[in-house]
Amino acid sequence: MEVRKVERALIGEYRDLVLRSLETLSPSTGDATAQIAELPDLVRGYESIKLRNVARFREQAAALEAKVLSPLDSGDWSSNPWRSAIPP
Repeated sequence: MEVRKVERALIGEYRDLVLRSLETLSPSTGDATAQIAELPDLVRGYESIKLRNVARFREQAAALEAKVLSPLDSGDWSSNPWRSAIPP
């Protein structure tokens, strides 16, 4: 039963992760954003295998999100043209 709860929670985590990465989409973050979009491919297997893969998903998601957000430290992204294309 734990696996099903994790699977349901992961849907929201992934959606939020993708939306956050799209908010900072730029030529310098495009590769990491594409890798974020491919993360669900990691979550395969049954029971304990799937739970291990979810842990890998979360580790890689954190690393990729750090890459995507790092350009924010060096400038103001409020004028990013992609911001208006992202639903609230």
